[in-house]
Amino acid sequence: MKSSPEEILEQIRLIQHMERGKICPMRDGRYYNHQTWQSGQNVVQYVPADQIPSLQEALANYQRYLELTKKYADLIIRVYPDFPTVFEVAAASCM
Repeated sequence: MKSSPEEILEQIRLIQHMERGKICPMRDGRYYNHQTWQSGQNVVQYVPADQIPSLQEALANYQRYLELTKKYADLIIRVYPDFPTVFEVAAASCM
């Protein structure tokens, strides 16, 4: 089943929390290392093990967001060449 651009945008809208990066367990098992890149630098945060499930969900949500935006772009570019572009929508709203 193919999704319409509107359905994909709705799926994106439903994503409430996202995080970039990756997590690695630390030796003692009580904390995990959450690594991300911010402003060209590796940023590390230590996260208690009990917070890992919500962080894993947020990381998965970010991956889902990337998949959905790629799918949306593919649809607009290939399947819906006549679908209004962002610039056309913006121009129409200024009139």
